[in-house]
Amino acid sequence: MKPLVIFILAIAPFFGSSLKAQDLSALQKEHHIVLIFPGNKTDYAEAQLKRFDDEKQELKDRDVIVFVVEGDQVKAWNADLQLTESVEKLHAHFKLPKNSYRTYLLDHDGTVRLKATHIFHPESMFAMLDEDIKE
Repeated sequence: MKPLVIFILAIAPFFGSSLKAQDLSALQKEHHIVLIFPGNKTDYAEAQLKRFDDEKQELKDRDVIVFVVEGDQVKAWNADLQLTESVEKLHAHFKLPKNSYRTYLLDHDGTVRLKATHIFHPESMFAMLDEDIKE
């Protein structure tokens, strides 16, 4: 019985997770990506997520996926996805010191469309995305 329990515990992580891991460049071809780096201002990140929470349908309508990059984890906030990039790789890519608060909006080609060092209203981000649709 003991070997069976050990076997089940060993393989459980492979069956219990519904997260799909993708790299950022592949994911951003289909979605707009928001990356929130809380740094030492977790209250800013919480306030920004609260504003996004009030606009969940608008995020979905515009194919926006929000990731929070905190500690040693990159967590999707509004999707069952996981990035393959490490926290260190993302910090290095954006040349961001670990204690700095930043929110980035990435376009389909990886271009940084919005770089915020403060909490912002999602409507300004939606206006940018909607302008692209009109063109």
